[in-house]
Amino acid sequence: MLKEEIGKTAVEGMNLTYYVYGSDENYGVGITQTTTESATGTVMGGHDRAVSLARALLRNIVFPDNLSEILEDYNLPD
Repeated sequence: MLKEEIGKTAVEGMNLTYYVYGSDENYGVGITQTTTESATGTVMGGHDRAVSLARALLRNIVFPDNLSEILEDYNLPD
């Protein structure tokens, strides 16, 4: 299984790490907050789309507890 770190940021004493994971055609994004909280979820559309989303999450400093809601919207059909 691939696990590719996209980037890290720190906010108010918390460290956030954003990454893409997957194999073959199934990819997802993950966010780890310090070492106490993390969230993952599947991204439809393959590796490039997962990397794009992970970079957007990093730029916008998204926390793990918001990831499921974002993925619900992100994975809606066009």
